[in-house]
Amino acid sequence: MFQSFLTALVLALAAMPVLIRIAQQRGFVDLPDQRKLHQRPIPLLGGLGIVSSFLLAVLFWSAPWFVPEQLFLLTALLVVFLMGLRDDLLPLGPQLKLAGQGVAALIVVVPAGYRLHDLNGLLGMHLLDGGLSVALSVLFVLFVMNAFNFIDGADGLAALLSGMASIAFVAIFSLAGDQLFALMAASLAGALLGFLPFNMQPARIFMGDAGSLPVGLLLAVFSIRMLALSPDLDFLPAGQLPSILLGLLIVPVVDLLRVITLRVFAGKSPLSPDRYHIHYRLLELGWSHRRVSLTLFVVNLGFLSFTVFASGIGSPSQTFLITLLMGLLFSQLPYWLLRRKISDSALK
Repeated sequence: MFQSFLTALVLALAAMPVLIRIAQQRGFVDLPDQRKLHQRPIPLLGGLGIVSSFLLAVLFWSAPWFVPEQLFLLTALLVVFLMGLRDDLLPLGPQLKLAGQGVAALIVVVPAGYRLHDLNGLLGMHLLDGGLSVALSVLFVLFVMNAFNFIDGADGLAALLSGMASIAFVAIFSLAGDQLFALMAASLAGALLGFLPFNMQPARIFMGDAGSLPVGLLLAVFSIRMLALSPDLDFLPAGQLPSILLGLLIVPVVDLLRVITLRVFAGKSPLSPDRYHIHYRLLELGWSHRRVSLTLFVVNLGFLSFTVFASGIGSPSQTFLITLLMGLLFSQLPYWLLRRKISDSALK
């Protein structure tokens, strides 16, 4: 695991300066506009560096634990990577992007077989039948992919949150004895940490959809695998893994839920771009990108710590619902602070 982490880290660190130069020379940059937050063209090939570093590390070190399902997962990864890269360089419509994501999700769920089989008593639900399992699994993969795609709006934010999640998955899979998934999570963590120094404010390169969508896909698969391991885990209370998973992904999850709800109530498409996101609101308060990203990282870490602590106290459903409610309330805090700032300015 450490070898794969180090391999991906070194590859990403070496690749980013090269990709920055290529993107600048070829014009593969994200241009500023009214909706975007940056003021100058930023290279867009960070996703290529992340995905290639991850793939090379996994393919080199995973031979002892190789399984056929891995080929389907890598195929799905390449589908969303190529679609994301095309969208970064020549934008696609939201419906076409969602269709491509759906194809990748189906590959992961049906031929690869990574699906939700048991909700471990969450909200009274246990074993899922075949059709319901497939449908919920596809929706779950799409949800997590888009959660990390949507949260990629402040310098360093998506890399920090997905890097933290990857490291947590390394620990969980290692303790569960799942060497292949521990290796893949370690490779992803290394690739993300190699990208992070170039993406923190002031960002020199963006991961783009070619990075955020594959990262989201991998984290969705890691999540499904984590829930499938739950009967074999003796280091966490039975049935609490859904709550801990929610704590691990809380900031992207509540941001996506909030944004989709606001868009629907505003009569807009859930896929339409806007500035309703948590990080946009915090930036409008005058916070720097670095402050926004580090604050949301610490908040996410706090929620994860809470769910681990609470897992030994309440029931699985109680812990899950309390965590979700607290997360949704937190997602409103930047909006309330912004309204207060506007009101105070008007009074002055």
